[in-house]
Amino acid sequence: MRPRVHVLLASVVALAALAMHGRAGGAEPAAVPDLVVIVNAANKERPSPEMLERIFLRKEMNWDSGERILPLNASPESERRQRFDRAVLGMTPDEAARYWLDQRIRGGGAAPREVGDAVLTVKLIAKLTGTIGYVPGDVQLSGVRVVARIRNDKVIAP
Repeated sequence: MRPRVHVLLASVVALAALAMHGRAGGAEPAAVPDLVVIVNAANKERPSPEMLERIFLRKEMNWDSGERILPLNASPESERRQRFDRAVLGMTPDEAARYWLDQRIRGGGAAPREVGDAVLTVKLIAKLTGTIGYVPGDVQLSGVRVVARIRNDKVIAP
């Protein structure tokens, strides 16, 4: 009877260890969807990662066509915005907040408009040709074009 208790105890310990690491029953941690950087479908621009940085720091104000750029940001406390700022701007949330505070004090440009809802972001970009923004890749996209992806804190081609 004693060997069975040891085997049972060893099995319970092994299952507990697997559960602590999120792999009990073969379950893997959920994959985080890419963020996609989107523009209006009529916009033919193909911004580089460097241009995306300039756009979202409000250092680049017009598309090559001359049309005014209107960048849309997620809210600062959102995971989506934090991922974007890390990958595109190379900034933490605190660094981004300090940057915009400094811009305001020095009379620099205003921060991009904030739109908290990803679906609303897509709808606005679909309606306004100069807009650019980012949403999770699993959001329904209509009337927009993907110009870049953000995966593992890196900007990659669409």
